[in-house]
Parts: sequence; structure tokens; C-alpha cells
Amino acid sequence: KEQVVAIGEFGLDYDRTKFCDKETQLKYFEKQLDLCEETGLPLFLHCRAAAPDLVNILQNNRSRLAGGVVHSFDGSAEDRDSILALGFHIGINGCSLKTEDNLAVMKDIPNNKLMIETDCP
Repeated sequence: KEQVVAIGEFGLDYDRTKFCDKETQLKYFEKQLDLCEETGLPLFLHCRAAAPDLVNILQNNRSRLAGGVVHSFDGSAEDRDSILALGFHIGINGCSLKTEDNLAVMKDIPNNKLMIETDCP
């Protein structure tokens, strides 16, 4: 059955600002949330080195959102807990597991909210 089941992938990636600067990413990220509000569909979001900004925008727009997944997550324990409190799942990949701090944060994602990405090493 051909059917759209989520809106994405879009989000914030401050590791790759040579392709798109932070200001442009912030401007259009929030505009893209309009699609979630219009359709009621969950989101598939990308977040690398940008968790505080992504969390802030999601919190400010929570009434417009229908949950979803934040993938490529590499944020702090506080960011993780905020994302989970908003009802999102968290997807991890190789970029999520680069440091001991990353490992400590990722190990406390509840199993029922954790998605392992198949493209990770």
C-alpha cells in the first residue's frame, strides 16, 4: 500500500555548516514543521551537534507535533531526556557513539524508545 507515513528527513546538522549555515537551517527547520501540523504525521528528524537548538524548537512547537524519531542523535543526557519527554524515539548510528560521553548518554535510552540505524558501522 503506497502511503506517506511520516514527514522527513529534515533537521539540524551543525557538523556540516559548509553545506548550509546554521542560520539558514534554523530558519527553515521551523517552517518545515508546518507539514507535520498540516498532515498530523510523525516526523523523521536529523540532529547532529545541534541538540539544544532542536530541543528548544520542538518544545516551542510541541502542540503542532505528532511525535516521531530524532536520528543521528549525539546530544547530552538532558537533551535525550527532553526529546523522550516530547514523545519522540531516538535513533543512533556511528556518529552517536564517538566518545565515552556519547556512550554514557546512549546507554540510558529506554529500549522501547531506541532505534538502531542499519547504516552505522
